[in-house]
Amino acid sequence: QSQRRRTWLGYGVVIAAAATAVAVMSIATRVRPDPAPIAIAPTGAPLGAGVIELPSRARVLVRAGAAVSLVRDDAAGTVLRVTRGTLLANVAKRAPGRPFVVLAGDVTVEVVGTMFTVDVADDGNVAVRGYEGVVRVVTPAGETRVSAGESWPTITAAPLLDAGALAEVAFAPPSPPAVTPPPSVVAAPASSPTSSPTSTPTPSQPEPGRDAKATPRPHASPYAVAKRLEEAGDLDRALAAYQAISAGPEAEDALYAVGRLQYGVLHDPAAARATFTRYRAQHPRGRYARAVDLHLLELALARRDYETVESEATRFLVAHPGDALSARFRLARASARVQRGDCAGAIADLDQLPTTPASTRLRAGCGP
Repeated sequence: QSQRRRTWLGYGVVIAAAATAVAVMSIATRVRPDPAPIAIAPTGAPLGAGVIELPSRARVLVRAGAAVSLVRDDAAGTVLRVTRGTLLANVAKRAPGRPFVVLAGDVTVEVVGTMFTVDVADDGNVAVRGYEGVVRVVTPAGETRVSAGESWPTITAAPLLDAGALAEVAFAPPSPPAVTPPPSVVAAPASSPTSSPTSTPTPSQPEPGRDAKATPRPHASPYAVAKRLEEAGDLDRALAAYQAISAGPEAEDALYAVGRLQYGVLHDPAAARATFTRYRAQHPRGRYARAVDLHLLELALARRDYETVESEATRFLVAHPGDALSARFRLARASARVQRGDCAGAIADLDQLPTTPASTRLRAGCGP
């Protein structure tokens, strides 16, 4: 079986994925204090290996041996083409009309600002999985929207992310504000011994970049403040800021963000499990509900709690029998049943799934 070459794209916080339905999600670790040197990429050029800053200030990580080219990066948007190997990018939310696009064969993956992965296999097959927001996948057969917790095609196993690599490009710093350069300084002629230097009064000037009668900047919402802290790599303050949002229209987003940071970035699975359980209780039909179901499943897999894996998978399959994620949960339940010695139940699950390397290995675990 050939080793998959993987291509990844992501935004804002950290990206995470599972190698198969029974693998554990891994998200970026804290930003390293001494990041790798950053190269600047010219438009239209092939990208060399390493962390690269695009002209628009988005950052990407190109793995050694990858063939990635920057097609365009301007006011109309960013387009990258991947023909071989691995690309990882973290895309902050963009203004409408400035999409971030990755071309991989005849598949186009487009986002305005979110987290997702694109996986290009040796045979050319492409798989996409969403983690936050909505990803638009366009193929010759049509268009599909992939939301948080979903994958395309639906049965394809998600790629495995490298947390160390994600840390290198976890958060591109915000673009620096425009600064008005100071006026040139001209040396004054030497004053005579009997005269004292006098300063010429000048009219008061506003601060660089600010009008004399500037209006106050609009007040940023608490969630926006927390998000900026996260994007700047100040994760402890970002977590505290998210946790402080306990009510209001941003409370659901903030609660999910707390769990996401605890799970994938701060590596505190017990706290993440408690947060996701609280999210489920408070927002049973919330917009992150299925992503939370997947996180709780993966947390159970990580601690090898196969009883909980089976119960989580059964809960999801009963509630969402036709969901795009149902195959992933069914495969996880089959794995848990094999571990618990329930081969009859495992085979019953595997009989409802297409034959894949993962399902074949599980069948082998139950004997002939």
